[in-house]
Formats: sequence, C-alpha cells, structure tokens
Amino acid sequence: MSKVVQAAGPSIWPDLYDRERKHLVAVATAAIRADVEERRVRLAESQGELVAQAIRAILTDLGLSPEQETLVAEVCSTASAAARSVLICSLAAFR
Repeated sequence: MSKVVQAAGPSIWPDLYDRERKHLVAVATAAIRADVEERRVRLAESQGELVAQAIRAILTDLGLSPEQETLVAEVCSTASAAARSVLICSLAAFR
C-alpha cells in the first residue's frame, strides 16, 4: 500500500512570474546594449570613411608626383596599423 503525503503551501505561480519578469528585463537590457554597441561601431566606421575621403581629397588637390604618391601609399600602409589601434582604444573608451 502506498502512502500519499500532501502539504498545503503558497502557490509557486507568483514566484515563477517574478523570475520570468526579471529574466525579461535582463534579456531586454542585453538587446538594448547590443544595439547600442552596433550603432557605435557603425558610427566609428562612417567617421573613418569621412576622414579617408577628406585625406584623399587633400592628396588629390596637392597634385603629387608619381614618386610622392608612392610614398603616400607606403606611409598610409604603416599608419593604418596605428590607426586601427587608436580606433580600438576609442571604441573601448565608449564602454
């Protein structure tokens, strides 16, 4: 013969509802942060493109010789690595 034990206690539903609401807040907060971070990256990319366009326009207006244009390409290649480091640091500063 099996014995059935029952006990009265508070309903679990309010606790489950409260935990679900807290989870919803956490997920919504994470989604908002992700969108903000994505927007910051897009903004930094567009700013970088504007700077690049300005530099190209200035170099075009200078009327450089072929030798000078070659030198510009070499300097820009070296500088781009440094620029990436600066961009990474500036993105980290937003966080």
